[in-house]
Amino acid sequence: MLALGLSAITYAQDHNHPYAAGLRASPDGAGATVRYHPSELIAIEGQLNFSGGRPAGLPSSSGKSTMAGILAQVNTPLIGPQVMVFFGAGAHYGSWIRYKDVSKNETMYGLDLVFGVEYRFSDMPLGVSVDVKPSLNYAPDVTYFPNNLLGLSARYYFGNKGRMKVTPNHNNRNNTGRR
Repeated sequence: MLALGLSAITYAQDHNHPYAAGLRASPDGAGATVRYHPSELIAIEGQLNFSGGRPAGLPSSSGKSTMAGILAQVNTPLIGPQVMVFFGAGAHYGSWIRYKDVSKNETMYGLDLVFGVEYRFSDMPLGVSVDVKPSLNYAPDVTYFPNNLLGLSARYYFGNKGRMKVTPNHNNRNNTGRR
């Protein structure tokens, strides 16, 4: 995943494509994120997440996990071009110690949904987002996957589309451009 991310960054710098790379933090772990925007409204994101597990006693307590996933997302402006709402779906694969009192790693794979809001700064190629990413495992059996449910990400955008072009508000001007 790291090699893929570094290759994407190098390619983006050479070809001015809208790539982003950053970090994703969650209450139970952290990870890396790489995002490609083939258009303003579509994004493809790869994530590598590590979780220390959720504390015992919670309704969804679990052990450590390592997960790689890919998500296809739709972006739509919420407030101007800088605040975007995104939603999408994807799949994940990894290992999970399902119960804290059992040290056996289980291979897991399943489906993910994602919903979030991203703010992209107009004067620098940075974006910050918050998201909810519920997951459902299909192996070793069908079960809800509680780790990395909430996320806070910070991304650096590469290429020409890294900087948002914010159009000034001209509502206070008449048709001649004078105030």
